[in-house]
Amino acid sequence: MRNLLLVICFLTTQALTAQSDVVVIHASGRVQYFPPRQQPVQDVYPGLRLDLDGSIRCLSGSSAKLLYNGVALTVSDARRRPLRELEQIPQKDSGIGFFNRFWNFLSGSMKETESEAALEQNHRRYKESAYSGVRGFARQQYAIQSSLLYGNNLSDRPVTFKWSGMEPGQELQFLLRRQSDGQALVSAVVHTCAFSIDLSQLSLVQGASYAWEVISVHDTLRSDKTEFVYNPKGAEDVLAELYPEHEYQHAHPSMQAIMEAYALESAGFYYDAERKYTDAAAAHPRNALLRDARAAFLARMDLLAEAKTIYRDR
Repeated sequence: MRNLLLVICFLTTQALTAQSDVVVIHASGRVQYFPPRQQPVQDVYPGLRLDLDGSIRCLSGSSAKLLYNGVALTVSDARRRPLRELEQIPQKDSGIGFFNRFWNFLSGSMKETESEAALEQNHRRYKESAYSGVRGFARQQYAIQSSLLYGNNLSDRPVTFKWSGMEPGQELQFLLRRQSDGQALVSAVVHTCAFSIDLSQLSLVQGASYAWEVISVHDTLRSDKTEFVYNPKGAEDVLAELYPEHEYQHAHPSMQAIMEAYALESAGFYYDAERKYTDAAAAHPRNALLRDARAAFLARMDLLAEAKTIYRDR
């Protein structure tokens, strides 16, 4: 239920969040940005945020794809175009199509990473939605805590479960149980804050619910139980629906990765989405748009410290 609430909050918030500036999605050739107040002219790049009071010009044969309030627009004007003109473009509703939702999502992610304060504020909101309900914030009573990455759906890929709050030299027992009868399928003593498993080797049942936790061997410290549904090929099915889309096929590889991560997160495959962001960040280390989208995702997953680290590297 907590993961369902997170998905609902995620989709609703992204659809309603207004974007206060323009973000460059992609640039081909040389495109110039003229900031307001006589600031120096800049060449644009993916992730650059443009002030609405500025203007843009595409040199011969160049073009730029811009994002403003959930609308993606390609410009190729040789003239110097005021960005305020974007305010005249009719606003699209959130719609039900994948790309209508995606551009709204990306606008929301850029809003969430406008400042460190915005990152913290949105982290709090998602956290309250994810952990509220009948149990309230009972999770906070556990000294050892994990993130939201391992909830909802897990596919058959190898997973590294991680947690925080473990003292140096502490000995913990990692347990993975079947929810139907509480039977422990994995029990291992660990001395680090991570444990890796190849779920495809555990004979898990498709669609069945499982839960994992860590318990201190020598005292009463423990984590909360994190529940998930084993859906071995679900992530592959989600991406298989996205791949044939024209807009996906013609997007830059870094943008394709964000689209894939969004599709996975929307379907509840948080761990697969995190792996997609991590792999894309390694492949495109200088892409600011990808960096900010990843930071917003980590904040939604209750990994604020990691999100801040990425944000401060901008």
